[in-house]
Amino acid sequence: MERLRASVEKQLAAQEEGSIDAAGSQALAQTVEREVAYMIENCRLPPKPDAALHVLIARMLSAAHDLKESRNDAQAASELARILNTYGEHFDHPGWTALSEDG
Repeated sequence: MERLRASVEKQLAAQEEGSIDAAGSQALAQTVEREVAYMIENCRLPPKPDAALHVLIARMLSAAHDLKESRNDAQAASELARILNTYGEHFDHPGWTALSEDG
C-alpha cells in the first residue's frame, strides 16, 4: 500500500506542477494493477476488513482503467488519493498519512 501511495503522491505532484503526462499516467495505472494483484494474492484479513478492502480495490481498479484509457488523468489521480485516504481512515497502518486529494 505504501508503494501505491508513493506513486499516487508523485502523480499528484506532477499534476500540481502542470507536468502530468500520458507516460506517468500509464505507469501509475500499471502500479495500481500490480499492487492490487499483490494485495489480492497475499492479503489474509478477517471477513469484514477483507470485504472493506475489496471495495477499495474495486475503486482502485476503476481509477487505473481511467488512467489507461486517458480519461481525465487528474481526476483519476485525485480519486486514488481519496481511496488511499479512506484506507487510512479504516485500517490501522502505522505511520500512514493522508494525501492531498486535489494535487
